[in-house]
Amino acid sequence: MPCQVDAAVPEPNPHWVNSSATHSWFIVFQFHIYFFATCFGCIGIYALVSVVDHGRRVFKKRFFLAINFLLIFFAVVRTAFLIYDPYESGNGLQRFGNDTHLLPVTTRVLHGLGYPCLTSAFTLIFLAIINCVKVKAVSKKVQHPALIISIVTLHFAIVISADTTVAFCGGYKDLLIVCQSFFIIWGAVICVSYLICGYRILSFTKCSHKVLAVQSATVSTSTSSTTAGIMPNSSYVRLRKKSSIAPKSTAVCTSVKKITRITIYSAILGMCCVIMNIYSLFGIYGVLAPPHFPAPWPWLMYQSLFRIVELGMAVVMAYTTNRPSKNGTLSSKTTAIRTADWKV
Repeated sequence: MPCQVDAAVPEPNPHWVNSSATHSWFIVFQFHIYFFATCFGCIGIYALVSVVDHGRRVFKKRFFLAINFLLIFFAVVRTAFLIYDPYESGNGLQRFGNDTHLLPVTTRVLHGLGYPCLTSAFTLIFLAIINCVKVKAVSKKVQHPALIISIVTLHFAIVISADTTVAFCGGYKDLLIVCQSFFIIWGAVICVSYLICGYRILSFTKCSHKVLAVQSATVSTSTSSTTAGIMPNSSYVRLRKKSSIAPKSTAVCTSVKKITRITIYSAILGMCCVIMNIYSLFGIYGVLAPPHFPAPWPWLMYQSLFRIVELGMAVVMAYTTNRPSKNGTLSSKTTAIRTADWKV
């Protein structure tokens, strides 16, 4: 098929007829732009400061660095996309001073690069979780670094090639369908993996609580029966302290609770992201439908909800790796995921 430069835009912005309504909508649109740009920028700065602060001490922790670098890159591309030419609106809103000097291909690629960043980061978080808790959620072959790197590289390549081609040749909108389908399928696989992992972690936690309760009751019973007949000597007291399971159980519970929260949040946000991409494909833009302009207010609401989901995913990424302990150092007990190391 020849390149159709003048073809209809595959993902068009709203088209206004009522100028007074456009002005009201534009005020909300400006708030949307700068609010989310500020939020993503702050998260990127937070991740950068965390890497600089803890980078030397955890340089060998490849999960920590990889997830943070992906978070920084994601924050940069989202902030740049929202500030310089949000949603390729420079040409459509020039009369409001929303001019841009960026090429359409730059804006489209900046927007598209955010999706492989998210899938890559949450794949690494999932691998970190199963390495920490030793839960078998997927096959060992799927966890192989070479396979993960290949899928991540393929996703980035598909996004860059599809967005670049569509920016120059609008008639190739089928490439966007391929690109979004890849994201939906891979995202759904990650979400299902998180759900399986979360279910097994919760099952393991319930069993562990029962075992700890039985052990605590046994220790209490033996202590009561011993102290009822004789007074414990110093050697017995030291032995009793060493055999106490309370500190260990507390540390384990803290780590498991954090991992459980991360797993649940990741699964929920990932599923929301997949659903919204499906809606983008068949609903708001209707790539498979005849060319049309989306309704302005539903379009803005959709974009706002999508940015909220992305912002939530970025916060989960930051929470996963950048939670210092009370004394300002990295604690291996309370931040179990950061102790995971991927031996590539």
